[in-house]
Amino acid sequence: MENASNALMMAGGVLIGILLLSVLVVAFNGAADLAKSYDDSLSTTSLQAFNNNFEKYTSEPVDIQSIITMTHFAKDYNTKNGLVKGDSIYISVVCERKALEEQTDEELIQYMQDNTFVIDDQGNEDRTQFQQYMCKSVEYNEGTGTVTKITFEKI
Repeated sequence: MENASNALMMAGGVLIGILLLSVLVVAFNGAADLAKSYDDSLSTTSLQAFNNNFEKYTSEPVDIQSIITMTHFAKDYNTKNGLVKGDSIYISVVCERKALEEQTDEELIQYMQDNTFVIDDQGNEDRTQFQQYMCKSVEYNEGTGTVTKITFEKI
């Protein structure tokens, strides 16, 4: 009788141990899922913030200064990450079929000066009207979801 009582207490102890171990495994998995969802959320937020540097110019007309600002961001990103044209995450800013990220700072200044004002019918600058540009397309890297090319044309 005494052996049966000890056996029941041992079985109860093992059962409680298994129950505690199960609770710990479930809690650990829950914590791992929480960390993964936090990482995913942080990654999504970072991606949205990065893409916003370009996407904010897609819905309404912009001037050449905004395009040059975006070009400097793209050039800095490409340089900082050691990217060359043809890399899958290389960022290209195209305006009027010209890849601006490939231009030097002096060339960008000249491009900005040449394209700031509307050109009238006689080929003269109309200094009362700023030239406006509209985003025609945005391309994304399929793997990372980051912007890789944005194209503008005069309107």
